[in-house]
Amino acid sequence: MLIHLSRGQWACAITVLCAAVSFEVPANVADAAAKPINLHDAVSRALESNPGLHGARYALRAREAEQGSAVLKPAPAVSLQVEDAFGTGSARGTERAQWTLSLSQVVELGGRAGYRRGAAEARTAVTQVQRDARQLDLLAEVARAYVDLLAAQARHDLALDTLSLARKAHGEIRERVAAARSPEFHRRRTAVDVARAELALEHAEHAWDVSSRQLAASWGEIDAGRLQAVGVLMQPPTIMAFDRLQARLDQQPELLHFVSEARLRDAEWQLARSRGRPELEWNLGARQLPGGDDQALVAGVSIPLFSARRARPKVEAADWRREQSRQDAQQARLQLSTRLFAIYQELRHALRELDALESVILPELEAVVAQTRDGLRRGRFSYYEWADAQRELLASRRARIDAAHEAHLHAIELERLTGVALSPAAAVQSLQEPQS
Repeated sequence: MLIHLSRGQWACAITVLCAAVSFEVPANVADAAAKPINLHDAVSRALESNPGLHGARYALRAREAEQGSAVLKPAPAVSLQVEDAFGTGSARGTERAQWTLSLSQVVELGGRAGYRRGAAEARTAVTQVQRDARQLDLLAEVARAYVDLLAAQARHDLALDTLSLARKAHGEIRERVAAARSPEFHRRRTAVDVARAELALEHAEHAWDVSSRQLAASWGEIDAGRLQAVGVLMQPPTIMAFDRLQARLDQQPELLHFVSEARLRDAEWQLARSRGRPELEWNLGARQLPGGDDQALVAGVSIPLFSARRARPKVEAADWRREQSRQDAQQARLQLSTRLFAIYQELRHALRELDALESVILPELEAVVAQTRDGLRRGRFSYYEWADAQRELLASRRARIDAAHEAHLHAIELERLTGVALSPAAAVQSLQEPQS
């Protein structure tokens, strides 16, 4: 069961999850014990089973129930009054008693019923925006957890390669030591490298398991085992001009919340003003007179005094809350705009770093490693020169994973803040097809 979102909100939510994650699995990352999961399934499970989202849904239902009671008019009242009964002397017993049965009704003036209904509808709208914001936040959490899992898998893959290279280097150095072409301490150094690589692989295994559990927690599952995220981390996310992102900021759920809250404050102000107009209460009944079968009609009207004076403090309080809501909205937009700019700059830097690593740094280091390995075999370079080149290459591969990871996280946050104008059908389709 998917929770309803409007067209724009659903498009924004799905676009957040599509942030440049294509759906292909590198063969060397596959793990026989891991359970494959794609992003679409993770989203569906979270929307269906996330406990926090269920809580937000129940809060909305509670508001809708309160809205139903707010439209009710004051209930009529029936009263029975007995006078001159159970006294002393001639008033003993009920011989002189007068029985009055009456019906009364409060008539709300000044449009109070409409204002009360408007305030209840505004409260429901605020809760609706909060529920929708929680949905979008949940989808962003799923996207982040999914990207974290992809990064954990990539780091595990790198740890496997590092261990394989360390063992291979250890074997080669042992042969050189046996042939008296390298000193014994070179063999010991490579043995240390193997031990460190084994520890790093163990750490990567644990990180993979932690990321799997964090993703499974988004749909309320405590232990889902090891998950295999289906995706490619190194596909860089796209980025649009900052001015276009800035223009979309008003669709951010937090600002939409302030819009709904402003409407609520206006409705509360109108309701407070309506309480300054007195309510009219009428009553009508029949009285049984004592000493016979005579009856008489009883009628009356009551109006409370000083209603305007008593309502004035509430009107002032509602007015101040309206102004507070306006100022809070301006402050929130300023903060979000500043945050948007900072994240945008971080994303640009991560993309530049990723491009530099892939286009220049890694190819050059791979060539350096190949040259120093060949030179080591020929006796032209020392073991330390080759080992330093190898470590720098591995460090740059780790930096590439980190840069891609950060770029995706920044892109997810940008899209959570701004949204993208995609139709729901196109968004879902992009979840199901690999990017070109």
